[in-house]
Amino acid sequence: KSAVFSNFIASLAEELHKQNKRLTVVVETPAKVGASWSTGGYDWRAIGASADFVEIPLGDNPTAYGDGTADEMLAWAVGEVSRQKVLLATSALSMDSVAGGYAPIGWEQALAQFGQVTLPSATQPITPGQTVALSLSGTVQTLIYDEQAGADRLQYIAPDDQIHTAWLTDSGTLLNRFALVTRYHLGG
Repeated sequence: KSAVFSNFIASLAEELHKQNKRLTVVVETPAKVGASWSTGGYDWRAIGASADFVEIPLGDNPTAYGDGTADEMLAWAVGEVSRQKVLLATSALSMDSVAGGYAPIGWEQALAQFGQVTLPSATQPITPGQTVALSLSGTVQTLIYDEQAGADRLQYIAPDDQIHTAWLTDSGTLLNRFALVTRYHLGG
């Protein structure tokens, strides 16, 4: 399987190069197996030797960017594929997690968990300078900054009564991720 696919990539790259076109191969996130990385049967070295670029997603777990997993994986990856050919794939979407699974979500969906702002029922008008206690109707339990993810993280109770964790991706989060590109001199 690995050799057949690698040969296909080599032939495809050759034909594309004859037409002055480039080939970018998107691979799956490698899986950590013991002390090494598994590429699911694909030979990254052979693919990298033929393709102009190899796009590597770092996975869905937001904490991988700060717990050393992304660094470890990229340090290994640039030994398999020339760092000039490696492109980092990441998402600008926020991430929701429940029961060990991850799903991308938009800011609107994540922030909707806070619910609506409710005012206390007041019999007197509110006056300037007066302290007013507001509440939110949502099910958010915690909101903290997650150093490992480089993002705000909230936990909430979903309608199915399961506790979800959502990481909010913003420009600072993306800058932290893109620092890996500079650190490993990816894409040249």
